[in-house]
Amino acid sequence: MESLIYNSLTKSFVLLLALLATGTVSSQLLEEMEPRYSESIFGDMTAIGNSIMGNPQAIPYHGALDNQNIETVFVDIDSDDTTFNSSSARLSNPEPELSCLSLKKVFLYWAASDMEEE
Repeated sequence: MESLIYNSLTKSFVLLLALLATGTVSSQLLEEMEPRYSESIFGDMTAIGNSIMGNPQAIPYHGALDNQNIETVFVDIDSDDTTFNSSSARLSNPEPELSCLSLKKVFLYWAASDMEEE
């Protein structure tokens, strides 16, 4: 009898979880996002970026490991002991024969995460 009640409660619990999982999910979106730029442009597009996490400099990465097998540390390139994280990216002239480039639109996106105290 006890086993029958346990099985019934387990089935009810699983059914409740299934119903909750198929319900409406909401996010923490405070403002609806608007398109930043919507125009046809003819020509080339270049994107550059950098990372705040990487391999320790003593261990170069050659593409042989999975992400979960890589030790990562904060990238810190500025030789300033008061900072723990700095990085850079450099855009090379895609048409070096031209002395001047025409840029239609340039966007800078930046995001950060603070270092949690342990």
